[in-house]
Amino acid sequence: MPMCAVSAVTVAPTHRRRGILSTLMRGELRTAAALGFPIAGLTVSESAIYGRFGFAPAVAATSWEISTRRAGWIGPEAPGRLDYITREQGRDAATALHERIRLTTPGEIAMPGGHWDRTFGTRPDAEKADKLRVVQYRSPDGDVEGVAVYSIAEDDDDWAASTATVSRVVAATDAAYAGLWRFLLSLDLVGTVRASELSVDEPLWWMIDNKRAARIQTKDHHYLRILDVPAALEARHYDVDDAIALEVSDPLGIADGTFVLSAGETPGVDVVDDPPLGIPLIRVGVAELSAMVLGGVSPVTLARAGRIETDDPHRVARVFASTTTPQLSFWY
Repeated sequence: MPMCAVSAVTVAPTHRRRGILSTLMRGELRTAAALGFPIAGLTVSESAIYGRFGFAPAVAATSWEISTRRAGWIGPEAPGRLDYITREQGRDAATALHERIRLTTPGEIAMPGGHWDRTFGTRPDAEKADKLRVVQYRSPDGDVEGVAVYSIAEDDDDWAASTATVSRVVAATDAAYAGLWRFLLSLDLVGTVRASELSVDEPLWWMIDNKRAARIQTKDHHYLRILDVPAALEARHYDVDDAIALEVSDPLGIADGTFVLSAGETPGVDVVDDPPLGIPLIRVGVAELSAMVLGGVSPVTLARAGRIETDDPHRVARVFASTTTPQLSFWY
């Protein structure tokens, strides 16, 4: 689904509190809607700003700090091989792998231009690029299925307590995922491994024997804002056949209205004047609907928090549920 990705929104300190951000964001969203974008997205440095424009956190991310001395590996033993490669080779491999992964991962988007060069230190002005190390995983058939990039910070007081900071793990198969993470957790002289922008449902959690060896912090990450309700709801998959009515309110008047969602193998959304009888009705703001659309935020939770109104939140939750936890593996 096409998305208007909003980035680098800033107001000079000399011009704050004059309504510039509000004017800018409203103009941006109305322009995106006029251009036919069904949804907008952004990652934020401050989480309290964008709710008034209809954005809501739809994808959370986790930061991990793992004590390698306490985390024994109980995951599978990957059958492929690992090799160090150049940063340029890693960038090119990661670019191709990400295109495969994002099409099957709710929440992932195309990597914006220049981000891969920043990740792999291949920009001409990259600082400390020589500190980055890149390793790839090849299957027994020789196919490149995963890439990881990391750096090491040595501990001058205890050489065996160095810290590895993982910038990215891009794995297109379960074997590559297991092989790369086992390698990272077994690096010589490394006592701590740190990584961020991971999923809230990482398989890695089930690959280490001591769960308390990992300190995990969850944060809001990817904010979404629906601009076209029918287009956004028809673009996703549904695992149940059901119909629900939605009364959507939008503070900017872009996406409000009354709709009937027919979920199933071939979903459809009808615009109606009044919600029909006999099916569940949900009264929802565009921000809350945007939080629900990927399946990472439960309507049951939102109903208990007083953010939506519905007589049957569990039925609505079954409609919007996803078997795959949404994820976005980078900032933009």
